[in-house]
Amino acid sequence: PNVQVGVLVRGQMRFTIGDETREFGPGGTWTIPGGVPHGVEIGPEGAVAIEAFAPARDDWRARPIEAPRPPLWAGDRE
Repeated sequence: PNVQVGVLVRGQMRFTIGDETREFGPGGTWTIPGGVPHGVEIGPEGAVAIEAFAPARDDWRARPIEAPRPPLWAGDRE
C-alpha cells in the first residue's frame, strides 16, 4: 500500500520494477507503486540512495532510532 520514491546519490544501481529494468547513476530517480514487485542490484563500488515511503510504513514506525553506523558496501557482511 506504500508508494516508494528514491534518488541515487552515489554509485550505480540496476532496478527492476515490475517488468521494467533500468540502470541508474547519481541523480537517477524512481517511483515504485505499492504492491509492485521490485528488486535491485548494487554496482561494484556500492551505492548511496535516499528513499521515502508514502504513507509512512507502519513496520518502520515501531523501530527504535539507532545510532549512526558506517555504510555497508557490496561484499560486506554484517
